Amino acid sequence: MDIFSSGAVLCGASAYQWFRIPPFVRETLDDGIGLAPRAAGRLSRLGYLDAPVSLLASNRGSMHRVKGVAFRYWSAELLPGELEGVGSDLAVTSPELTLLMLASKVSALHLALMMSEMCGGFSSVHLSEEDAEAVRMGVQQGVFAYAGWAPLFTNERGMPDTRAAAGSVLSDLWQRDALTSRDKLRTCAKRHAGVQGIERFTRALDDAVEGARSPFEVQTAILLTLPRNRGGEGFELQGMNVPVTLSKRAREILDQERCYIDLLFSGPEGCPGVAVECQGRSVHGTSGQAVKDVRRVAALEAMGYRVLSITYDMISNAAACHQMVHLLAEKMGVPYRDKTEFLLKKEIDLRAELFCEWNRLGMMPASKRGRR
Repeated sequence: MDIFSSGAVLCGASAYQWFRIPPFVRETLDDGIGLAPRAAGRLSRLGYLDAPVSLLASNRGSMHRVKGVAFRYWSAELLPGELEGVGSDLAVTSPELTLLMLASKVSALHLALMMSEMCGGFSSVHLSEEDAEAVRMGVQQGVFAYAGWAPLFTNERGMPDTRAAAGSVLSDLWQRDALTSRDKLRTCAKRHAGVQGIERFTRALDDAVEGARSPFEVQTAILLTLPRNRGGEGFELQGMNVPVTLSKRAREILDQERCYIDLLFSGPEGCPGVAVECQGRSVHGTSGQAVKDVRRVAALEAMGYRVLSITYDMISNAAACHQMVHLLAEKMGVPYRDKTEFLLKKEIDLRAELFCEWNRLGMMPASKRGRR
């Protein structure tokens, strides 16, 4: 392997999984592992990377047989910034190049979901019991501080537990800063216009959303914005997690200077917009935060917004979702035409792929239908 003469370069699904791992855990993984190319099989010790681990190779002669490793040949020129060193003998492809390399391996829709996660403010990963307890200790002692990364613990009632008390559970959902942007992904596509999978990459980029804070928000946005002939609802999204500076009247209700709208759609004339609020149990809980959510809805309505609060069950259940979509159209002031049998079939196909096992993204190969 000659891209990094002194180590290994993670790429593809392995690189995607690497970027999901909180820095706190990454720091313990590279310590003393020894990732020299001839010992690449020891990458399995990383634990959070599914086998076979994907390694980058710039010439076919370096693609030797190693148990638990799959080499990915990449003949295109690697440009500055497309490799990131993360240890003495370990590197990883950039978020943009990682997604491009996955374009020929996963469906266009799943690639759009992965893009949305990397362009969003969240990561989804299930930590081992040992690592979860280490995170808990750090939170309890007030020493868990990694720029842009924040864990979410929930108690037995599903409410957020900022103190990570005994008995609380570390969620798979982490908040972090965005790893890339749609503009950076477009630039990557232009740089590598002729590589395998570029057409699927650009199609997925058209469907991806930016600024989401959870898989729930991504799934809702894509379901509501994809064209109807592809199973969606065809609504135009104005933005995600849009900041709103509150008026004096609204501040008296919510007692803060600003709030964020999960999904913002246009409203009828004279209305600043329709706010769709994704009420995720693990984030909003059943009380406490839920009370604040009620105040937030009231504050937005005091400013003229129309608000629609939804739950995951409301979008994952087709019948409930159809009723919700009718209500959204009413709030937006636009007519809604019921779907034909053909369009309903497209929606069934979309749902089968959209509501997937999120943590397995990147490991589920594209079906014949999903390759389009």
